[in-house]
Amino acid sequence: MLSKFGKTVSAAAVSALVLLTPEANAQVQKRIALVIGNSDYAQTGWDLANPVRDAALMKTALEKVGFEVHVVTNATEEQMEEAFQAHGDRLKAAGKSTLGVLYYAGHGVQSQGLNYLVPVDARARSEQDLWRQAPRLGDALQYIESAGNAVNFVILDACRNNPLPSVTRDTGGGLAAVARARGLLIAYATEPGFTAFDGSARNSPFTAALAEILPADGLIAEQVFKRVADKVSRVTNGEQTPFYNSGLTGDDICFGKCTVAAAGSISSAEQTIFDLARSPCEYAAFLDQYPASPLGMLARQRAAGCNGGTSGGSRDVAGTPQALTKVAVGADIFASLACVSDHVRAGKSTLANWSTLSGNCRTSDHALLDDGALLAAANEGRLNAQNWPDLLSRFSFEAQNEKAFREKYSALPSDFRSSITCVDAYARTGKCTARRWSEIQQICRTADHPRLSDGALESGIKDGSCSPKGWGTLQIKLGAVSGLLEQKSIVPYVQENVQKKGAMPQQQSLMGPDALKKLMEDNAKKAEAEKAAQAQKVQR
Repeated sequence: MLSKFGKTVSAAAVSALVLLTPEANAQVQKRIALVIGNSDYAQTGWDLANPVRDAALMKTALEKVGFEVHVVTNATEEQMEEAFQAHGDRLKAAGKSTLGVLYYAGHGVQSQGLNYLVPVDARARSEQDLWRQAPRLGDALQYIESAGNAVNFVILDACRNNPLPSVTRDTGGGLAAVARARGLLIAYATEPGFTAFDGSARNSPFTAALAEILPADGLIAEQVFKRVADKVSRVTNGEQTPFYNSGLTGDDICFGKCTVAAAGSISSAEQTIFDLARSPCEYAAFLDQYPASPLGMLARQRAAGCNGGTSGGSRDVAGTPQALTKVAVGADIFASLACVSDHVRAGKSTLANWSTLSGNCRTSDHALLDDGALLAAANEGRLNAQNWPDLLSRFSFEAQNEKAFREKYSALPSDFRSSITCVDAYARTGKCTARRWSEIQQICRTADHPRLSDGALESGIKDGSCSPKGWGTLQIKLGAVSGLLEQKSIVPYVQENVQKKGAMPQQQSLMGPDALKKLMEDNAKKAEAEKAAQAQKVQR
């Protein structure tokens, strides 16, 4: 076996790295997990209290749902690299239907858009030291990709802080987003570019929530991570919001049992999707997935007006549509999804019908439907009545994630710092792409600022510079490095507003007038109190 730098390691050394648990009960689908927890770092001041305990907790949670779990704790660089390769070998030997999980807890740092998982023997004082001493996340992903199994989950509770000295900290806070890959879901303890809590209890908030929710029956994978995000956000008072990037396709994947609802009953997945619905077309999307649901009567009432024409009546989700639905200009993504549903039911969703479907449903208006995944489904013959409920479920969850993202980072009028923070969020999460330019203009209010509307930002987006790797350089071109607005100040800008227990400007724009007025009054009182306290100190 060869490591990244060509060091030869025996098979016996590999076996010593992992603790093999007894095989789970026989299952149709083999499940294999690698769990790594790094707490005891050689470098002074780098120790973390919880990762080893987090690894033990995740081992227990994964074993509950039938995983063969291999654990490595306080691993050196060499041991981590060996563990990655051993994990890939096990996945490959188990076959293509194997479900794989890689969980890592410990220090993680991004540098120039790449993520490094820091081993306990690292003695890094600069970015360059990390390049030599820390395995890249990409190395682990290459072993997973070469295994050839259909579905993998990579779970990173590795954003706890940047251990490098601040004087040499050219790396960004937290981890960088990894591009979506088919068959792979990557979950982060917090949003890319942000840091997460190690936790004052026995476990980090993220791992504690994940271990509790992951074994639940009736939840597909995306629902698990959405519920984890909700719980972590609540227990941290909004200061930490987990994030995931999913490239899963095909049938639903459940860690527990994908519970099938008995006649007249409501499954957990069904209830969750209904509870998440807000707009008429979100309820219509629910009906397309669960036409026989006991919640159907209420959903039909709330779906009234979604692609219902001038009559405003509810969509008929039974039978074949008499006429192909056409979406109005400016309609939301759920209207487009409901339109696609109607074309699927009418048998007009093959590749030969693509131009009609995309035109009627205005798929190009929505980046999520225009990134090639929907077209690929049509090209591969998967855009049909049999597969559409699964595809619709995935698009619906992604759309709800994007909706929450836009609400969180929507910029205030004529507030440059707010706008540049918004663009920063798009860049760090890999969403700053040419197909989203009109969305970025609207959400980030780029037209309010000459530095964002003179063509430099648009050009950077088109040439790929508006990315986790190129964002720092692009900021210089945008003149956003005045000391106040440089990249290192953007994350603290978000966090300082949360820590003050006040809403961020982006969130203030979503508050009602009374709530916003009260917030401003409370902030003014707090500022006066701080000013008075400072004056007293001066007098003393």
